Amino acid sequence: MQILLLILGVALVTIAVLAFALVAYSTLGDIGRAAAIGGIGLLSLGIGVALTARLRATAEGLAWAGLAALTIDAILIGHIPVVVLRVPQGTASGLIIVLITAFALGLRLIRTPFHTSVRKSESDTQTVQTTSVSAGFPAQNPPARNAFTQHSPIPESTTPVPSTQDNPVQSFAVTESSAQPVLPLRAYTLYATFSLPFALILLMTDLPVVDSGLRNTVAVAAGALVTALDAAFLKPSRHSRHADFEWVASAIVSMALLAPISFTMYSVMSSAEPFPPAASLCVLVPAAWAVVLVTLHVRVLTHTGKTVHPLFCAIPTAGLVWTCASVSVPLSRGLEAVMADQNLARMCAYLATVLVSAIAMAAGCLLPRSGAFRRIGEPARTTASIIGAFLLMVLTFSEFGRRDVPAFITAMTAFMLMLAVCAATGVLAAKPRLDEPEETTSKFNAPIPVSTIELRPQPTSHVQAPRPQGAQSTYRSRYIYASALFAYCFAIFTAVVLMLWTLSDHHPYISVDVIAIITGSAALIVGAYRLHVNTQARSWPALWAPLALLMVPSLLASQLEPVNFPRMLALLTISLVTLLLGALLGLQAPLIYGAVVLTIHILTVIWPWLAEFSRHYWWVWLLIGGIILIVTAARYEASLKSMRNIAARISDLR
Repeated sequence: MQILLLILGVALVTIAVLAFALVAYSTLGDIGRAAAIGGIGLLSLGIGVALTARLRATAEGLAWAGLAALTIDAILIGHIPVVVLRVPQGTASGLIIVLITAFALGLRLIRTPFHTSVRKSESDTQTVQTTSVSAGFPAQNPPARNAFTQHSPIPESTTPVPSTQDNPVQSFAVTESSAQPVLPLRAYTLYATFSLPFALILLMTDLPVVDSGLRNTVAVAAGALVTALDAAFLKPSRHSRHADFEWVASAIVSMALLAPISFTMYSVMSSAEPFPPAASLCVLVPAAWAVVLVTLHVRVLTHTGKTVHPLFCAIPTAGLVWTCASVSVPLSRGLEAVMADQNLARMCAYLATVLVSAIAMAAGCLLPRSGAFRRIGEPARTTASIIGAFLLMVLTFSEFGRRDVPAFITAMTAFMLMLAVCAATGVLAAKPRLDEPEETTSKFNAPIPVSTIELRPQPTSHVQAPRPQGAQSTYRSRYIYASALFAYCFAIFTAVVLMLWTLSDHHPYISVDVIAIITGSAALIVGAYRLHVNTQARSWPALWAPLALLMVPSLLASQLEPVNFPRMLALLTISLVTLLLGALLGLQAPLIYGAVVLTIHILTVIWPWLAEFSRHYWWVWLLIGGIILIVTAARYEASLKSMRNIAARISDLR
């Protein structure tokens, strides 16, 4: 309730100062009005400093009121005609606010004396009747108190009782005192959190830049960077109950300033003039996001010794990846000015964004979760993976629709990098997880001293016998994290859309078969590695999806489109090789997949000739069918046994 009243009081005082600034102009003039408001602000700050030791909440309210009055005074001073003739109004107001901020931080460094509170009874003293101790027993000394901790009053049973041998009965007054350090007001640091970016914005309003959008965006970016640095290097007081509130608030303010300009900077950099200040945004904004992200990952909370919750790191991670990808905008403007081929300049610029997106996606999926990278939580990894994969998908679709070679190179580079990261992630996830902890192995292999064996035999109940070399270990796959799942979803969606796109609209540079081969090969690498590391796994769970991506799109295209000799030859070769590898390696999935696809493909290819043959010589099929039935009836038992043997052999395959 007290805090609410103070907030309302500070708001009313600020409104009153603003009203006074409007009314006092006609009576006091510009200089008199500024002097009066400045005097009120300084007086409020002085009273707040004096009351810090006793009425802390009231001192906080007075400090906020004084700082608000001084800030309003700084803006009014910047508009005084005498000042405007010599210094631009934005520069004057910004410099004064910087000085006010420095003054507030200086007040934070002032050492306030310790506050000692004295608690007494209703009669202000407590009379304690004590008897003298017997001879030979020393008087008890009161226990020492820590001046930096607050404690409760001393109970009567443990009150130290001084005794003398001269007076058998003595009366004395017991005063209970507690001392605690007086912490600096939080208003000083929080004011700097808001005043520094505001001062920088005011200072940059006088930059010689005609474009107001560019000027304001650069000013906000600079203010956010300063606030992020304040969050990184601000040292909180360890004795405060909420010691980390100031730097966390600075980080939040910095992210609030960076969020809107992270989207508007694209349009500003693409058209604003002059070009160098516009290009500087692709450095200022990512630098501010990087400072916030590193601060949240590195700084530990004072009372817990841990970093902030990993969810807080998701926003700066998204901002960092998103703004780093903007490097293509100024790069494209710069290359278009020096290169004759605009399409080639666009390709070079977009390849930089493709590289940034692929690095972000790989960082989210492939960075180890131990060692130096253990601080990076799963929300940050998932965010980096999502933003990186999303940018790669957008670049693939946007450039694939253009009908020029440089755009096609950009689209296929983005698509292949996405598949490469997904394949590497799948290989990493397929590695087996060890069942036994490292501590067990180290204890088992550690040498036992001879003296220990002779005097105290070692128990053998807790020692595990070593595993024989020929025994097979149980395979346990690694966890599939959310970052990998989102990467797989984006890659599969992109591949499916590209296949449907090329089926419906023939691309001049690529067909559905090439996309199917690229996608199926990436998936086949992961499936083959899973079979390699897990000797107990069956081939169907590991290879059905890669084989389907590898052959089914081409098979469908051969049914829907006219006869294409390169496609016929490629599909025939792939299905035949798959069939032979399945038979040689003893894998059931490639054998059946290859046989089915090869059969369907051969029937599809020769079907026009078969139809023409059947129209003139239909009786040949009757002859062949009759011969097959006669042979089957004559060798019924042997044929049945052969079919059972073939089915058993196929089912025994891996």
